[in-house]
Amino acid sequence: MDASALASAESWLSVIGWAKLGAALLVAIGVAIEFGADWIARPYERTVSEAREQQLGALRTETVRLSADADTARAQIETAQSETATARADIAKADARAAALENQGLSLQKQVADAQKAAADAGIREQQLRASVVWRFLTESQCAAIVKEVRGIQGSILLEYPAGDPEALLFAISLGSCFGKGAGWQLRTTLITLRDVLPRDLIVSGRDAAKLNAVRRGLTAAGVEFRIDEKAEETVENAVVARMGAFGTPSDVKVIIGSRPVLPP
Repeated sequence: MDASALASAESWLSVIGWAKLGAALLVAIGVAIEFGADWIARPYERTVSEAREQQLGALRTETVRLSADADTARAQIETAQSETATARADIAKADARAAALENQGLSLQKQVADAQKAAADAGIREQQLRASVVWRFLTESQCAAIVKEVRGIQGSILLEYPAGDPEALLFAISLGSCFGKGAGWQLRTTLITLRDVLPRDLIVSGRDAAKLNAVRRGLTAAGVEFRIDEKAEETVENAVVARMGAFGTPSDVKVIIGSRPVLPP
């Protein structure tokens, strides 16, 4: 073998040796990075897992509470039904007395009117109690009324609902379907965790007056109660301790979906 062939072979062997050494170094670096990344990720994974467990625990507790509230409301409905039956019986007695005592017409008419008012009040109370038990959602006709007012307007809407309230979540989904799929608005939803504050009803606000007014007209046409209360909105905002959901550019309209209203005793 001549000297040039030998020198060429030795040169190639040297290159191959350096290539092997470089490959081994890259493998070692990759293994070190993989183990390091796993070690760094452990505390974050543990934090996320603990937060999810806390939220699930809170949701279970709230579900139990809502179930107890529903049982109490059903008992109140039964009481209201009994009061309605009693009031109607009183009306029947008053009518009979009116026929027998025409000379006391004025006095008896007042008694009848009072009994009728009591029956009407009891009936209204019964309807209110029934409404407090049923979870909120939008019917097709209500959704159509909203879409009619906002369709054709390029807008965005943010729906915020409190953590641990499945009824508010269901209503947020119902509203979001109308504005997103129905009207073509850009939809964002955010779950908020609050401190010592539980918002009620719907609080509507916005940074675009025309789009805000369109949303208000739609909700009014659908028979959905809401309020415009900057002080209440500020109170809720100051009580937020955590948000989970969409972030980015502020939406044209914001709706805070509170829990169902509590009936007066």
